Amino acid sequence: STVALRIGTCARKSNLPGKHMLTGAWGQSCWVSNGDICRGIEQAILAVDISFAVLNMTSANAPVRWSLEESKAVLGYAPQDSHATRVSLRRKVQALVARIFFHALPALSRRLVPPFW
Repeated sequence: STVALRIGTCARKSNLPGKHMLTGAWGQSCWVSNGDICRGIEQAILAVDISFAVLNMTSANAPVRWSLEESKAVLGYAPQDSHATRVSLRRKVQALVARIFFHALPALSRRLVPPFW
């Protein structure tokens, strides 16, 4: 049997989530604690009657980025740790600028410029 785990974001050293994380809101909402990683891997190793599964593994964060329903159903995985996303004003501005330059402007140019140019 094979269980592939899609493990969320882990921070360096103490693995504490927060505004210092370079991945911002996305990384914080996918954060997984050291304890939850250990419990999830142990449950995947001890699982029986699974031929193949690809399962998400994060802590119980707010907001939820990845669904843990299938992980709960297949492995009985229930994260014990959690984190509420907090993003600094600087990261919010960076995310807004990135959305404008990498998503909004290209989409607008595709509408304005004929495809044969």
